[in-house]
Amino acid sequence: RWTCYRNDSGSLHGQWTKVETPLFQRPADAEKQLWAPEVHKYEGAYYMFCSYFSSVTQHRGSAVFRADNPTGPFVQISDGHITPKDWDAIDATLYVDTDGQPWVVFVHEWTCTEDKIGRMDAAMLSKDLTHMISQPVELFRADAPAWTSHKVTDGCFLHRMPDGKLIMLWSNTEADGYSVGIAHSTTGKVDGPWVQEDRPLFKRGTLDH
Repeated sequence: RWTCYRNDSGSLHGQWTKVETPLFQRPADAEKQLWAPEVHKYEGAYYMFCSYFSSVTQHRGSAVFRADNPTGPFVQISDGHITPKDWDAIDATLYVDTDGQPWVVFVHEWTCTEDKIGRMDAAMLSKDLTHMISQPVELFRADAPAWTSHKVTDGCFLHRMPDGKLIMLWSNTEADGYSVGIAHSTTGKVDGPWVQEDRPLFKRGTLDH
């Protein structure tokens, strides 16, 4: 299960209190591996993207839940996984582009690619965030950065910089262990092309500028 904490102080250093009411209604097919819940405010409501292993598809995938406030309860609005049901596809995040079009960006896991190298993929979503309205496009491979030769793509999150540049934080492994890297969209658009920073941002508990 997941636990939610609330802080009304306006500061990260304020007091955090546990929300005792259930955060979400667990889907009937969510057998195990409930991972990476992420909540976004969109069109006046709150949407949680999360991953789980489905007893129906026998794959990990990402689904969408909706609530009227960030403490839930979140109720599933997608028909099971919104990611391809014959893929292992986790860590989905929401991104709304400059035209107001919502996208889902997600991990196409190495466990179900032909060459066992993970991918980062994206697809357009319906305005109500219940389903994809385009086929997934590949953004980059796990072995794209110079700092890694590993096969993992994890934890994608997109951010528009003050100067308009679009970046993505994501995780892989380098020589010292699990790390967080940065990719840049050369066009400022979610479908890229994406180029990688030469060095990871975080690695093994250190901050590397």
